[in-house]
Amino acid sequence: MNPTQFDNAKDLQNYPNTLNLDLQQLRKAGVMAVFGPAAAEIYAMDSETIVETTQLANRLLGAVRPWHFCGVTTVVCKLFNIVQPDLAVFGEKDDQQLHVIRRMVRDLHIPVEIIGAPTFRESDGLAMSSRNRRLNPADRAAARVLCCALDRAEDLVTKHLIISQLRQDVTKTINAEPRVTLQSVDLCATETLADLAGSITGPVAFMISAIFGETVLIINGLSPDKAIRMSLQRKPHRITVADIINRKGGDPIVSLISHHAHTAAIVDKYAEVILVGDSLGMVTYGMDSTIGITLDLIISHGKAVVSGTQMALILVDMPFGSYAESPQIAFRNAAWVMKETGCGAVKLEGGACMADTIGFLTQRGIPVMARIGLTPQSSHTMGDLRPKAAIPIAGPGMKLMLGRSVRLVPLLLFLRGWLRVWRVKSPKISRHRLLGLGRLWRVMVKYWCWKICLV
Repeated sequence: MNPTQFDNAKDLQNYPNTLNLDLQQLRKAGVMAVFGPAAAEIYAMDSETIVETTQLANRLLGAVRPWHFCGVTTVVCKLFNIVQPDLAVFGEKDDQQLHVIRRMVRDLHIPVEIIGAPTFRESDGLAMSSRNRRLNPADRAAARVLCCALDRAEDLVTKHLIISQLRQDVTKTINAEPRVTLQSVDLCATETLADLAGSITGPVAFMISAIFGETVLIINGLSPDKAIRMSLQRKPHRITVADIINRKGGDPIVSLISHHAHTAAIVDKYAEVILVGDSLGMVTYGMDSTIGITLDLIISHGKAVVSGTQMALILVDMPFGSYAESPQIAFRNAAWVMKETGCGAVKLEGGACMADTIGFLTQRGIPVMARIGLTPQSSHTMGDLRPKAAIPIAGPGMKLMLGRSVRLVPLLLFLRGWLRVWRVKSPKISRHRLLGLGRLWRVMVKYWCWKICLV
């Protein structure tokens, strides 16, 4: 709890302190360390230094709570100096706070990347916030009017209304709820948060501040391309196995690996599939191979990745020894993984020998993506993961293939000489066509070398 961002001592006293609940959620997400100092450790008794952004912090919410953002920037700057992170994630629910912190980082040349995290909503539409706990049932039901106001704004912004008309209509919608005391309805520029007037011609930042009982709720929205994208946005569609199947033969499918919630949140917007692989044994826990990963461990990281994403299909690796014994055991363990993590599919390794098991799983509602090439879980039988090829030196198949290949050498040499003569006789031949013929020659040679090695 940061006391400097509260200008009202009673508000600080009544603010929900959910540290224990937060720690439980962080454990479920696979977080390994938490920095949670007491206020006395951060602020010395004679502390007199503050960090303040003078323009962004004095608009919108800052006009109602003058010292709020000064307290935010001061404590965040202290946090960055102590922890020295590479990146920091702040929720888009507090859009003005996100703007203020980004401006502070830019102006003070703090070497940290600021990432905005999408807002999650409760089942009734309210943004998830610890302040919601302070609402009694009647006020909680009344707070739905804020979502209605944002929906109303979304409809009106496409009608090319002037700013004042839009503000009046949204104000009227909110004031229709008797339990709300409206503080402000603001529309401003998205980057500078400066007040706007006249017609809506571009992106508009939108903020409503209202009081329910003794609790202040603040919601933000953004209207890019004349269509408001609310920070209380609807939950996006998560990609399914059916979506991936429909993509086959079309645009490339991007698949990335993540083992933690924060990295998963970053790659979520770039990947259709995120794999929670058993390679975490080597990259996270320092194991020599993937064999030491257990079901409990992969489930823990699977939960973390699912909780940190909204759109990508989450694919969880089945650990070594959890599926190969029988289809029934594979089903029991795969079902456990899907129930505990909420993933969209599981992955297992093997070729034709696993076909029956894969069919057994898919027929019972468990989507499977299988690896049929390199199988790291079998590295202990191969010695390591380097490519290997066994070439019998005197086998009859080898002699037969060599005999056929030797007979083809004159043909290949003839084709090569013919290409050279053609180049001399036709100096204007297209460079792209010549390159294509050259590639054909190289492909033919590589193909027959490959055939020889296979035998």
